[in-house]
Amino acid sequence: MRPLLLLPLALLAGPAQAEAPAYQKLLAHCQNQQPSFDCAKTIERIQAKSAISLRFSRAGPLLSIRTAQKTVRLRDRNNESDQDVSYIYLTYLADARLHVLYAHLWEGSSYLAIDHITGRQYPMLGFPAVSPDHKRAVTFSAAGEARYGANGVEVWELRKGRARVEYTYGPDASDWSPVDVRWSGPATVKVAGRCNPDLLEAKSCPKRLELKAGIWSVVNDD
Repeated sequence: MRPLLLLPLALLAGPAQAEAPAYQKLLAHCQNQQPSFDCAKTIERIQAKSAISLRFSRAGPLLSIRTAQKTVRLRDRNNESDQDVSYIYLTYLADARLHVLYAHLWEGSSYLAIDHITGRQYPMLGFPAVSPDHKRAVTFSAAGEARYGANGVEVWELRKGRARVEYTYGPDASDWSPVDVRWSGPATVKVAGRCNPDLLEAKSCPKRLELKAGIWSVVNDD
């Protein structure tokens, strides 16, 4: 399995928050480590010693997640092929009833959300940030120079026991890439991004996703 990929750090500028986002709290466990596969493993080891340990367990390459209806079992694959994957348990988001896992792939990385009610699995671009009304989540991924990952932003609608992609914004990675996302209300997402991200002179190009009359749109947020 090829060693890479950095977990996306939240770089969106803005006023200080009274409580750090869930993902930032997790990254704080890594201290001097780079935000990577090793960081994810550190987070899982710490979670295994916390109250969240009641929700998952590991036996070597087998990760078991306890949901309301069943136990979901995921086994790592490490055969030096493009089918390789290692699953790392990160946390449980009670407001969305989702277990969130980091998936280290042969090339790149992704995230997997598991619904606690049904046990259904949902591959996601990044760590889900839940909206203030708990009805949606937003995720993002930047392709990077190697183009191992996806490039864009997804808004997920969260229903009881079921989730679906409600909106996708996926421009060409050479034109624009997201850096971070943050809800500024139940129907607005602030997206920090960069234009021409492959160039040394790449500049900040923030955008805003808005939901109006049931339709999502994206506008520049200069």
